[in-house]
Amino acid sequence: MDKIVNYIKRGRGFGFIFLLAAAVLKTIPIMMDLKVAYTDLQPKMMLIANDFLPIKVENGKIVEPSNTYKNVKLQLGSNDKSDVLPVVLDTREETSVVPNEKEGLFIMTDMIYFVMGNRIQKYKLKDGVVDNNKFEKALETTSGLVSLFTVIFLVTIFSVNGIIKVLLASLIGVFALRVMKKDNIFGYRALTRLSSILVALSMLGLDHYIVSLFLIPIIIVWFLYKEDLSK
Repeated sequence: MDKIVNYIKRGRGFGFIFLLAAAVLKTIPIMMDLKVAYTDLQPKMMLIANDFLPIKVENGKIVEPSNTYKNVKLQLGSNDKSDVLPVVLDTREETSVVPNEKEGLFIMTDMIYFVMGNRIQKYKLKDGVVDNNKFEKALETTSGLVSLFTVIFLVTIFSVNGIIKVLLASLIGVFALRVMKKDNIFGYRALTRLSSILVALSMLGLDHYIVSLFLIPIIIVWFLYKEDLSK
C-alpha cells in the first residue's frame, strides 16, 4: 500500500498505463469466448465447403459446378432457429439477381451476396479454382486478421473509455475538494494517477459506468483527505 501511495504522490505521468493494462486484461476473456465460438463454427463451415467445393471461376463467372442449386443451413451458435444462416449455391442462371431473402450467404454464377436485414453486400468472383485446402487456409488467415483487428479495437475502446472516466472523475473530485475547502492539498497529476488506478480497477470489476463514475471521486476525496498529496 505504501508503494502505491508513494507512486500516486511522486510518480510520473498520468497513470494511463494502468488503463491500458486493464483494457488488455478485460479483452482476454472476450477473445477466449470468440475463440471457442470459432472452434465450434469452423467444422460446420468445412462441412459446407466439402459439399460446395471445388468451384471453378472463369471470366468472373462460375463454370463448375454449372446448373446447380444447393441450400444449407449454417448453425451459428445455439440450437435456436434464429441463429441459423442460410448458405446457398445457385448457378442455374447466367446473370444473378439480388436475393429476396432477409439473410444469408448467396453464391451466384457471377456474384456473391451477403444479406443481413436491409443490408446487402456484393462481392465479385475472382478467376481460379477454390478447393477445400484453399478454403481452409483462407479461413484460418481471415480468422487471424479478424482476431487481431478485434483485439486492437477492444483495447482502444476500453482505453479511451477509461481515459474519459478518469477525466470526468478527476473533475468531480476537484469540485468536491473545493466544496470541502481542501483544494490546498490538491495535486493534479497525483489526482489523475489515483483516478487512473481506480478506473482500471473498476474496468475489471465494478463495470457499471454511472456507479463507478461517482464512486471513484468519493474514494479520491477520502484519499486526499487522509493523504496530503502536495507533500
